[in-house]
Amino acid sequence: MTGGRMTAAAFLVAELRRARMRRGWSQEELAKAINYSPSLVSAVELGQQPPAPKYLELVDEALDTGGLFGRMLAELVSLDKAQVWLRGWRAILDQARGCAGSIRCTCPASSRPRRTPAPSSRRAASLSPTRSSAD
Repeated sequence: MTGGRMTAAAFLVAELRRARMRRGWSQEELAKAINYSPSLVSAVELGQQPPAPKYLELVDEALDTGGLFGRMLAELVSLDKAQVWLRGWRAILDQARGCAGSIRCTCPASSRPRRTPAPSSRRAASLSPTRSSAD
């Protein structure tokens, strides 16, 4: 939820779960019906993995929802700027940015000077005469 309101993405995954449960299926049964792994079904329902359009198409067919979830993805979730499955990495990134100034790199490669040829030596190499096949 953002600002006390459920996002379209959160609504979609909640409705996926409700539709499966109304049918009386477990996650394993749905996974078998759509030929996906039970762990993926669980990850989608928990909002940890975004549902792909093909996944939603197969769920729509298996649960006989008339294409509802595909339409929800196309119409609602695509407009939702705060998708539930993006929040986790954004929080981690924000936290990392906050402490980036206090972290010291101990990587040995970072203390080594970079070796690049001086511009003059590159220019000299490109200007040096080449042997012709007649020599």
